[in-house]
Amino acid sequence: MNNGSIFPGIARLRLLPRIWCRHRHSSRDYYHRRKPSPPQPPSPAILERLISKLPPRYTSDDLVALLSSERNPKNCLNLFIHAIQKNTRFKPQTSVYLITIKKLGSAKHYLAMDGVAAQALANSAILSPELMNTLIFYYSQARMLTKAVDVYKTMRDSDDPSVRPSLVTYNLLFAALLTREGNSFINHMYMENVRCLFRQMIDADIEPDILTLNAVIKGYVLSLHVNDALRVFHQMNGLVYKCPPDDETYNWIVHGLCAQGRTEMRGRCWMR
Repeated sequence: MNNGSIFPGIARLRLLPRIWCRHRHSSRDYYHRRKPSPPQPPSPAILERLISKLPPRYTSDDLVALLSSERNPKNCLNLFIHAIQKNTRFKPQTSVYLITIKKLGSAKHYLAMDGVAAQALANSAILSPELMNTLIFYYSQARMLTKAVDVYKTMRDSDDPSVRPSLVTYNLLFAALLTREGNSFINHMYMENVRCLFRQMIDADIEPDILTLNAVIKGYVLSLHVNDALRVFHQMNGLVYKCPPDDETYNWIVHGLCAQGRTEMRGRCWMR
């Protein structure tokens, strides 16, 4: 299955025209904008100090402990690179990649994180659900949705059943697709992705929870498909899904009804 069949809306969104700012800038202003300064090279003294804390034949646990204690994410990256490239006998375990990705992702060093992620994804033996879900989370934070989808595809196609997408995986993707509320057309495009993803989740025999159903209802409301949102709403409370509506569910349903002027139906929903 190709990327477009999994998430058709993402491919279409790439074709949308950019929305330029209202203020016009001359070409002189463009070329004289301040360019970002290049990253500073790592301090050899700091790197040597960190390396000196490792035992001669360090293990993944030793490296993880040192990475966890280091607050500077750039130093963590330099230590990770040194440990991987300089010691050919060292075989890093999943935990080494996981802590490095968390350090870089939490500091919003997404490009560096992406480089570490590429190394991890190239080694199928170290992939784990926590590592993959962590990547999806930080790729979503960085609005690198295509990367998040690629991680999902790797999980889905894995020969290891333990790495396959879980409820946590799907909820992370739902949140990523519905985090930023745009106009109804953009929401409609993203809702196509949510609908396809939800169908794949059900086909995989994964039972949705309240976070899943609220995400689906939110997507339908934002894309102006209120009747579809009501359909999911009425399937809760054990009719199809085993979780009753909560406050967020009702809030989105009422929001959708009021947006369409269907205020007479609000009372019926609250009387359920």
